Amino acid sequence: MQFSESIKRNDFLVTTHLESCCPDDAFDAIKTANFFSSFINGMLISDELQFNSKIGSIAICHLLKDSGIDPIVHIACSGKTKKLLEAFLMTSWMLGIKNLCITSEKVSIIKSKSETSETKEVNALQLINFIHRLKEGKDFSNKNIREKPSFTVGTLLNLENGNSESCGETIKQKIEAGIEFIITTPIYSIRQIENLIQYTEGKGVKIIAGVMPVLSVEAARRVNHSQHEKPITSEIIERLGKAKNSIMEGIHIASELVKEIKNKVNGIHLVASEKIIPKVLKESSISQIPSLSLMKEENDFQKLNQIFEGKLSIKELEKAYIIRVLKNNRGNRSAAAEVLGIHRNTLMRKCQEFEINI
Repeated sequence: MQFSESIKRNDFLVTTHLESCCPDDAFDAIKTANFFSSFINGMLISDELQFNSKIGSIAICHLLKDSGIDPIVHIACSGKTKKLLEAFLMTSWMLGIKNLCITSEKVSIIKSKSETSETKEVNALQLINFIHRLKEGKDFSNKNIREKPSFTVGTLLNLENGNSESCGETIKQKIEAGIEFIITTPIYSIRQIENLIQYTEGKGVKIIAGVMPVLSVEAARRVNHSQHEKPITSEIIERLGKAKNSIMEGIHIASELVKEIKNKVNGIHLVASEKIIPKVLKESSISQIPSLSLMKEENDFQKLNQIFEGKLSIKELEKAYIIRVLKNNRGNRSAAAEVLGIHRNTLMRKCQEFEINI
């Protein structure tokens, strides 16, 4: 299920951030995607100027997309010109990357010589408005374009310097500009987002609350030291200190928070490692997300037989599924690739491999 489709269906969303398991090559990216495909609806990937990787963010997103993960590109506007942002967005759209998380947070940047003449930057609110202009077939300079990119646009709400009330005016402007979701930085109690929940009620904007398991007393103290309001209570720190296994206790605490908030928000954004995320979801009673890669596991063969009414090998299953999607889309490769959650070029290779001519 694609991230944008899940938003429209009002599904409970589970996302994570790639930085917690940052890949250095294509193999790592694909391995990460295969692992997370049954746990999450989308994966947040920071743009090049924030992303600590040897591979560009668009390339990473493309690899994740082909592997069944719907990427969400986090774009920090500061330090970027309108021309640079427009090129980044159009390239993303052409590669099937359709989810954007826009912020104005500053990042360290050394401008190249070609950029020095154009110093005017774009803030998050301006960029959101520019993106909606693209839907109408207008580029950032208001000139007509043939393509009409229709992105799913959201924002990242930074709560580290206070609660959601202090960000009210900024969020109000972004909602009026047409954002569809808000991902928050990690919260440690429902109190931190109560105002946000009240404000977005009835406005059609999905709240995806950040959750980061705190796995030691030292980690809890670091969080409190780094934030204006100390979000982790002394009771939580005491629990971590008394626990025989602070890592498991941290998972229990995070799961309790998820259970508390999951009926009040539209999803969670888990900031944790590959080992921790499945444990938090299991303890929180959040079911796995159906995916093609999950269906390929050996222990799901009985389900596959029920779906396709016959015994098929994995190759035959994949071919049958592609044929069905192509027929449903009258042979349109682009539309079928979008339904399958892969890039059009990947679908073309599959059709050639399986000798599919529809």
